[in-house]
Amino acid sequence: MHILKFTQNWAMKLDNKKFFTTLRISRPFYKSGDDAIIEMKNKVIGTAKIKTVTVCKINELPNIICLMDTGYDKKETITILQRLYPTANWNVETISIILLEWIKRY
Repeated sequence: MHILKFTQNWAMKLDNKKFFTTLRISRPFYKSGDDAIIEMKNKVIGTAKIKTVTVCKINELPNIICLMDTGYDKKETITILQRLYPTANWNVETISIILLEWIKRY
């Protein structure tokens, strides 16, 4: 089972039945149907099922996903991701857009 760690609830997304997260992934890792433990500030807050995974380059991020994931437009979301991952080589690395659905919230 995967563990997805959040430090903040961007755009209050974790309050919804389904939510997106965008992660820097240099190799395929998450798959549809996998379960994940969801942590907020190192505390388990529930489990969720991965519904879909889409992989793209950072400049291919859809604006609507950025708005739903972070609450910011594409340009600002890219700036946030570049700040979160300062050593990333965005010419080769990819972003996984992951849609999850809560199984159980604690």
